Amino acid sequence: IGYNLLLVSLRDRKFLLEDKKRLCAWALGTALLGILLMVLHAELCPGGSSTHGNGRALTEKHARETLY
Repeated sequence: IGYNLLLVSLRDRKFLLEDKKRLCAWALGTALLGILLMVLHAELCPGGSSTHGNGRALTEKHARETLY
């Protein structure tokens, strides 16, 4: 009886390890897809982003000062 329980436990551990590998692969794939989408967005969208280099949005006053 103890031997069968050990085999079942080892089999269950193997399935859990396979599930963990599959989950890690999905997480890595999703992260790489997100990075790829951000790069494509940055390269393909005209005008760049709405920030002014320092991560803050361009204020209306600053926009008027840069035009003149």
